[in-house]
Amino acid sequence: ARAAGAMESGGAAKTTRSAPRTASAMLAATSLAKPRASARARTAMARSKTAISRTAPRARAALATDEPEVTKDGAAAAGGRPIGEVAPPRIARTYRRARRLGEAITEASPATDLHALRKRCKELRYLLEFFASLLNQRPYRTVLGQLKELQDCLGEFQDAQVQRAAVSAFADEMLAAGGTSAATFMAMGRAADAVESRQGQARAQFAERFERFANKRTRRNVADLTMAQPAPQPSPDPGRP
Repeated sequence: ARAAGAMESGGAAKTTRSAPRTASAMLAATSLAKPRASARARTAMARSKTAISRTAPRARAALATDEPEVTKDGAAAAGGRPIGEVAPPRIARTYRRARRLGEAITEASPATDLHALRKRCKELRYLLEFFASLLNQRPYRTVLGQLKELQDCLGEFQDAQVQRAAVSAFADEMLAAGGTSAATFMAMGRAADAVESRQGQARAQFAERFERFANKRTRRNVADLTMAQPAPQPSPDPGRP
């Protein structure tokens, strides 16, 4: 009885590990791919932010690789420049690099070009959020908002790219294994079409969102990301002793 149970258990495990064999299983697998990919992306971003917050001294040192020593509270250290003066130019430089990457993207550009822009935008997002307390809030919120919209579009495009590769891999596995029904391949075709359609929509949105991210207004806001000024202190009452 135990041997029979083990054989049944082994067979069930083998079936679980194998590629989906039915149309419904295939559709379920592909529909779960995006949430899982998004969850992984959110987890990775959260871990990166935590790492940055825990390694602030190293982050500041990396920021000031070709500048004198700086301190985040704005006080000069050893004759160095306050970090409130150093951070905005570095943010502006990263923004310009992202803008150049985006301006080079055409309808014929491969997915890797959009992924490179996505990584540069992520770097810019980290800089903005890490130094948020040192920046003028009105231009900061505008720049961050435009950046988030662009990142959403690029993230949707990249998620679809990953899912297209997954569907293709499923197809190859099933073709190699043999015995797959026509209904399953038809389901795979529908799943691939849906992913391709979603990726096409994200690609179509890219031009509009990038234009807002790279236009003159956003450039002016990036230029205005100077160190936030301290709140004015009330003047002493001359009538008081």
